[in-house]
Amino acid sequence: MSNEAHPPYRLSLCLDSFETLGPYERGGVLRALVEVLARANGIYAARVGAPHLYEAGVRYVDTHDEWRDIPRVLEARGGDCKDLVAWRVAELRAQRVAAVPRIIMQQQGPGSYLYHVVVQLPSGAYEDPSKILGM
Repeated sequence: MSNEAHPPYRLSLCLDSFETLGPYERGGVLRALVEVLARANGIYAARVGAPHLYEAGVRYVDTHDEWRDIPRVLEARGGDCKDLVAWRVAELRAQRVAAVPRIIMQQQGPGSYLYHVVVQLPSGAYEDPSKILGM
């Protein structure tokens, strides 16, 4: 195995099945995807290093379907709730805090839901990086 630099890994994920899932199933899928991003961020930060989220000069911006890891959030100077939570969860876990991503669902209308991602701390309290960073 070579240590040569590799081009960025561009992941394109189309979940055509998402619309067939119920609202709680959708939330579960989103939580699992944020967990994967948090794990990738944790590995990246341990290997390369990363500034603390709240000191990095990034802001909340709506990226909707684009999923951004730490380098991408830094480059764009922002990310949305899933991006910021994945960074914050990775950061807290590096400090041995058992943080997890949680999905907050709000019904917008019949069969329509808005999903928001927050950090749940071991105490049960929630932390919302999006609100802290300007949402």
